[in-house]
Amino acid sequence: MKTFKISANLNSQERSKVTLSRSEKIAQQTAAREWAWSLPLPLKGLLLSSAGSLVLAQAALAEHVDLENVNLFDVQCGVAFASAMVAAGYWLNAQEGGGHGEGHGEAKEQQEVCILDDAGGFKLEMQDPEVDFYRETLIRYLGYSNECGEAFRPLVGDLGANLTYVVAVSYVMADAVDKAKRASKSSVVIRANEMFKQLDTTAQGYLTYPDVKAAFKELDVSVSDTQVDAFLRKANVLQGDKISYKEFMWALEREDSELELLLEAGAKTSPGPYFWGSQTPGKSTTLSAVRGVDALIWQLTASVIMPGFTINRIVTLTAILLAQYGPQDGVLAQVAPYIPTAVGLGVIPFIVAPLDMLAEVLLDVTIRKFAFDPLTATSADSLSEDELVKKLEGRPVSLPQKYLVEIFQKLDEDKDGQVSVKDWSTKGLDVYEEYKQKYGSASQA
Repeated sequence: MKTFKISANLNSQERSKVTLSRSEKIAQQTAAREWAWSLPLPLKGLLLSSAGSLVLAQAALAEHVDLENVNLFDVQCGVAFASAMVAAGYWLNAQEGGGHGEGHGEAKEQQEVCILDDAGGFKLEMQDPEVDFYRETLIRYLGYSNECGEAFRPLVGDLGANLTYVVAVSYVMADAVDKAKRASKSSVVIRANEMFKQLDTTAQGYLTYPDVKAAFKELDVSVSDTQVDAFLRKANVLQGDKISYKEFMWALEREDSELELLLEAGAKTSPGPYFWGSQTPGKSTTLSAVRGVDALIWQLTASVIMPGFTINRIVTLTAILLAQYGPQDGVLAQVAPYIPTAVGLGVIPFIVAPLDMLAEVLLDVTIRKFAFDPLTATSADSLSEDELVKKLEGRPVSLPQKYLVEIFQKLDEDKDGQVSVKDWSTKGLDVYEEYKQKYGSASQA
């Protein structure tokens, strides 16, 4: 009897041989089929490809492979589990409307930015958003090196394949460090949003000159009145007597020294009208650490562990099928050793997106929900329902409270009881104006 051993993929430790009679196999298959059809429709889809893989593995291994060197149960479970992961990812992608988890190659809209022109003034331009070097450039393909290594394992052996994991994990570590650094920048943005929220006392979506001047004065920032006036002129790039949310954030992006001093001063004072220090250095460090660890876990799961395992099992099954049913002589027999590698490489494009999505969902419902989110949750850059209603009621002419609550609920798309300062200042004001036109006259009457 012909035997076939794949030392690079399968455990060669001696195993006990398990045999089943034909009637026992039929009984088991019938019971499994009845159980599968009793499951909800989504779970049936997840098991579909697994069932097909199990049949192939059973046919290839049950009678022709020496079970002293090949563990039938390990191969069956591995192929089934890998197929189920990919199927689950495709199903989740379909539920999300074709998303790709952390996403690669998603189209991004251009952003309006304010830049310094040659004459020393400012001008507005539409620019592409900042490129994520590790996820939006060709460097991201280093994350697929271990999948390629698994595809080539039958040809290059364990050492060559394992070295590709060094490349993949190095890429993952670099991306995690990058995400931690980006999180430290986002802490500054959170503080700036908190400052804008504090100074915009009636949620108008802009700051007036007196608002900003009062903050400089109350916090005793070491800048002269002339410097404050110069800052206000620079910040007010759209011309007028107030600073919009966009203009405020442009000043932050330009790293205007006066704004940086104001942010620093407001972070050190006691809680009050001119306090925006909720995002403490400790919280900023925690945010950076959590974002870095989150990226590390996601990348290891989506880019290394799950795809590496999947390709390994597919290549293994392909090699086994070829050993039993493939050509034994001629040109095709000479090409056969390369077919598992070709199949493994060909499968990679079809498993990346679903496994990315699967890893994303797994983290969302586990470690992010119970560990990361509680550690990084902050309301500094958002408005609660009570905060927004109170601010809006402070206006000279306001809507009845029931309409204000309705506006808040309409903007709270995540249903987490918070509306970000950005969303209110960019979208919320339009909604508020719509309500004023509909119900303003009736409320005044």
